[in-house]
Amino acid sequence: MRAGLVRQLGAGIYVFLPAGWRVMRKIEAIVRQEMEAIGCQEILMPVINPAEIWRESGRWDSVDQSLFRLKDVRAPTWRWL
Repeated sequence: MRAGLVRQLGAGIYVFLPAGWRVMRKIEAIVRQEMEAIGCQEILMPVINPAEIWRESGRWDSVDQSLFRLKDVRAPTWRWL
């Protein structure tokens, strides 16, 4: 924040300012280049998945408590877990 690379929007919520975003892109490029040099592949996955796809695959009950689960208290008819 002192360097003017990020800005705090709220408690625990930060955004990259233009200079900070350029720094992040340069870091990503370096990491990507090093990962490709050793034969790694890059993937992009969503952060939160609905519980239904975990239940369909049979993995819902096989994963211990390390799986981060959310319960939407405002929408009792459906939940993202």
